[in-house]
Amino acid sequence: MIVSKFNSKITDKFLNEAIEDQYFDRKSSKIRPKDIAMHLCAFANANGGCLAIGILDDKQIEGFNDIGDEKINDFQKVPFDLCNPTPKHRTEILELNNRNGEPDKVLLFHIESSTNKIIKTSSNEVYLRIGDSSKKLPYEDIKNLEYDKGERLYEEELVERSSLDDIDIELLEEYKKKVNSNLSDKEILEARGFIYQDQLTVAGTVLFAKILKSFCLIAK
Repeated sequence: MIVSKFNSKITDKFLNEAIEDQYFDRKSSKIRPKDIAMHLCAFANANGGCLAIGILDDKQIEGFNDIGDEKINDFQKVPFDLCNPTPKHRTEILELNNRNGEPDKVLLFHIESSTNKIIKTSSNEVYLRIGDSSKKLPYEDIKNLEYDKGERLYEEELVERSSLDDIDIELLEEYKKKVNSNLSDKEILEARGFIYQDQLTVAGTVLFAKILKSFCLIAK
């Protein structure tokens, strides 16, 4: 099975004619193996796709004859050694004729979309396949991607400049009675994920902050 939008076997005709896009990219076999990590991560963080190694930008089949089959092994190690975590994928080696008419090989990576985890490079960078490019994401875009994949929850975000002093103690005492807890104010908030490193989370603020309680009283 091809793990991408392709439902039939990829052929040399496809490799010669396909346009690079959201789901397909081609690279020379002479690039450094570590340089494909960003593309594997980008496909995994988007909708999956296929990366073909051994094809030039002009779509000619370059293959591996000139550099040796051992480099195929080096490429195949990349998802395991230079991506974190390892993206779900399979590799395929196509045997076909190169631009000189000689029998040769092209290496294909079929990458699955990672639905619940961001795939990062070994240098902790995040890439996303956008159109025909693998784009490095800045912090804010990484955070949005974490929301999309369920790795980050909005209610767990910390509220800047908040503290235990913002808590409505009476409201918190009522909560402690209902859950039958003898923990201190800070201990129960930490245990329930309502405060972290002395700052309230969004959930803690919504449930217990004085300012929200005042707003609700005014609204009534």
